[in-house]
Amino acid sequence: MRPLRLELRGFTAFREPVAVDFSGRELFAITGPTGAGKSSLLDGMTWALYGQVPRVGRQTRQLLSHGEQSMSARLDFTARGKCYRVTRRAPAAAGTRLEELLPGEESRPIADRASEVTEQITSLLGLDYATFTKTVLLPQGAFDSFLRGDDQQRRAILTRLLGLGTYEEARRLARARSQTAAEAEALLAAQVGRFPLAAPEARAALDERHRRARERQHELEARRERIARLAELARELEGARAAEAQLAAAAAAALRRAAEASESLAQTRHQREEAEQDLQRVEAERGALELDPEERARLTRELERAELSEEARAALARERGELEAAARAEDDAARRAEACASEARAREESAAGTRARLEEARDRVARRAASARRAARRLEREAAALERAGREADRSAEHERRRAGALDGITERIEGALAAEEKARREAEAGAERERAAARAAAAERAELARAESAHASAREAREAAHRDHAADALRQGLRPGDPCPVCGEAVGALPDAEAPDLDAADRAASDAERALAESRRTAEQAAAREQHEANRHGRARDALAASERQLAALDAELAEAGSERATLRTDADRARAAGAARSAEAEETAARLGTVREQERALALLVERAGAALGAVPLDDAGDDEVAPGAATTALNEELARHEAAADEVSSAEAAVRDAAERARSAAAERRSRVELREQAARSVREAEERLAVLAPDEEPGAGAADIEELRARIEALARAERRADTLARVARDAASAAAAQTAREEERIAEEKRLDSEAARARKEARAGAESAGRVERDLLTLGRTLVPRQGEGSLDASSASALIDAEYRAREEAATELAQAQTLLEQARREAGEAERIRDEAADHRSRAALARALEQELRGNRFIDYVQREAMAVLARDAGARLEQLSSGRYRLIASEDGFTVVDHHNGDEERSVRTLSGGETFLASLALSLALAERLPELAGTGAAVSLESLFLDEGFGALDSESLDLAVQGLETLAGGERMIGVVSHVAEIAERLPDRIEVVPGIHGSAIATD
Repeated sequence: MRPLRLELRGFTAFREPVAVDFSGRELFAITGPTGAGKSSLLDGMTWALYGQVPRVGRQTRQLLSHGEQSMSARLDFTARGKCYRVTRRAPAAAGTRLEELLPGEESRPIADRASEVTEQITSLLGLDYATFTKTVLLPQGAFDSFLRGDDQQRRAILTRLLGLGTYEEARRLARARSQTAAEAEALLAAQVGRFPLAAPEARAALDERHRRARERQHELEARRERIARLAELARELEGARAAEAQLAAAAAAALRRAAEASESLAQTRHQREEAEQDLQRVEAERGALELDPEERARLTRELERAELSEEARAALARERGELEAAARAEDDAARRAEACASEARAREESAAGTRARLEEARDRVARRAASARRAARRLEREAAALERAGREADRSAEHERRRAGALDGITERIEGALAAEEKARREAEAGAERERAAARAAAAERAELARAESAHASAREAREAAHRDHAADALRQGLRPGDPCPVCGEAVGALPDAEAPDLDAADRAASDAERALAESRRTAEQAAAREQHEANRHGRARDALAASERQLAALDAELAEAGSERATLRTDADRARAAGAARSAEAEETAARLGTVREQERALALLVERAGAALGAVPLDDAGDDEVAPGAATTALNEELARHEAAADEVSSAEAAVRDAAERARSAAAERRSRVELREQAARSVREAEERLAVLAPDEEPGAGAADIEELRARIEALARAERRADTLARVARDAASAAAAQTAREEERIAEEKRLDSEAARARKEARAGAESAGRVERDLLTLGRTLVPRQGEGSLDASSASALIDAEYRAREEAATELAQAQTLLEQARREAGEAERIRDEAADHRSRAALARALEQELRGNRFIDYVQREAMAVLARDAGARLEQLSSGRYRLIASEDGFTVVDHHNGDEERSVRTLSGGETFLASLALSLALAERLPELAGTGAAVSLESLFLDEGFGALDSESLDLAVQGLETLAGGERMIGVVSHVAEIAERLPDRIEVVPGIHGSAIATD
């Protein structure tokens, strides 16, 4: 695996989004101050791949930046010749995904769930999480102890790195499984006695019971046909009796319906007679009415002519009124037109005088504008001089401010260094106290862990004893005095009285002890982690204190070189600031004066522009040489412009008044012409109305039309009422004729219905007699068949009710026989199942017996750590061989590492291949040996730990391990890293040692800030 690009947001020190580009890098340093977040880059890479990190495991919420609600990581990397991208987000895992990056900025999704992404990553890299953190992220401190420590310490480290503790757990598991299998065998042997039906004599008795039940069922089956016929005859008899009763009821109902039909026929005849009488009365009343349609038409025509005449007289009156109003309006319009024409002539004379006064004002404005232009040129010269003076003052003030800022910067750095030194000293003291407290807490937790382990062992022994007692109790339940003992085969004497042990309580106690032990282990691990964490914090605090002291010493040296002291430094800064303030005040005063001059200049320019706009095409003669003060020129020009604008406004008002008066005169003339036209139209309308009235009523007197119209209307209304009554009587006559015809039709229907019901009643009586005869025949057949089934009964002693009882008894006997046969069959099948289950239990007991023997054999093989010792020796030989070859490469052929009985030995080729202890190596040589050993384990760990075949590691990250090296050792370490990075492998070194960052060709710097750390690359 080779990383290409890492992006983090909200992750520990990286609150804001950051990105690290690894592409093209071979050997580089990840540097920065303590606590900036260097190791967090490796944690972010590990979390993106596996969803956990070494220092917090899966409790990744602890990695959220302070105040943030979520975090994310995205890593682009190559593996097996392809490019991939993995993305994780927390706390919600909805954004977790893995995709393959294809050419052309395309991608192919692989997995989008957190667990699936981790599985795919493990498959792609050939490394699980534990192996990745021991190979790609090299644990330097562990390998130094592994190289130079004692045998017990080396074995503990190798056991932890290779995961050899699994074999000890396997031995304990084999022992537990052996005991569990033996207990299960004993329990199964006791369970065979719970199947009494599996015995041969029990199965023989069940076979005999099943045979008798089957014979009884065969006997009952032989009588089935006659019983079925008897039941059929009984059902036919019941049906015949029911049919007989139904037919009798139908005959009675038919008789009732015939009587009801006769009554309905009589009512229908009466209703028909009443309808015929109503029809006769209506016809008589209709004949008595007198109707004259021609008279009504004549009266209607006279009424229409009278109404038209009345409307013509009303229209004539309206037209005459409109004619008089039009004449009055024409006179008024003529008077208004004459007044408007006189007003327009007067306003035109007044406007001519106003225009003459405007021309005089324009001449005065031209003279004042020329003076203002000369004053503006004077202001322009004064503004240029002030601007030059202001720039000079600004330059002087800026010089003094920069000098004061430089002095303040030195002062702030000194104060910051002093504060940092004090803070670092307090942190170091507090860190020492926290380290001591964590050590005490870790010791207490280790003691508690020892007590929990002791309690767990006691609980397990108690559970095993309870299971043994339970197995003995199960064996004791089936034994009697004199029976052979199932364990030793001897005859059993007296059976001891003992209560069955409480297995559930023992199991619960063991489970509680296991949980308590797991909790104690977890607490002890956390306490140890806190102890290590506090030790690391204390170390970082000491480093910070030393760095602060060095920084303060450097600042003092800088002050000494400048020839100043801390006491006079702030005084010099104050003097520089005072000088800068004075020059700034001078510049501000000059700027204020410049602003005033510029304002006057702009005001004059605006006034001149206004004057030019007011004058229009009149030229400004500014050839005079008199100097005019700007204020006086401004005041004079403002006054003349005000008078000119007032005159212009007066001219505009006069011209507007002239235009308004002319417009009103034109409107009044147009209105007069319109009124003349309206009066002529009204006169024509009056003549036309008089002509229409003369045609409609030439001889009628005025006022006589209204009485004639009312009389005509009354006569017409009387004739209309008579016609409506005639129409109503015609409808009533038609309805009465229809009712009479309908009653006649219903009467005929009632007669036909009466005949049909009489026929149905006769047929129903005949069917009732036939039903009674059929029921008698069925009853005789029932008695005959019943005597064949019960021959001891006398003639006529079996009736329908006793036949039903006989059938019920036969059915009950058959059901009882079927039940007995089913029970016998069920018991027989149960016996067969119990026999099979007993045989299965015996086989299962034999299987548990073989498993117990196998588990005991495995426990014997793993007892005494013989297998673990063998694996460790082989691993040491493999590691020494590979590490020796790498050490020769890193030390330029001088040293080679070999395995010995006491650990590791180094062969010095430059000193006659002398073999000596690795403890004789210098600091740099020890670092190279540790590095060679860690690289060998990184290459071989997947194979040695059984997690897969060896993989080619394309990238390695060394986290710290350089702080304790001297200059010469540091040179050897850097040379070894350069030699190691000569191939296709990428190596990253995480260190706060400045010399490491300076010696390596590439660097990634982590820079702390107020809003989180940032990344700077060289």
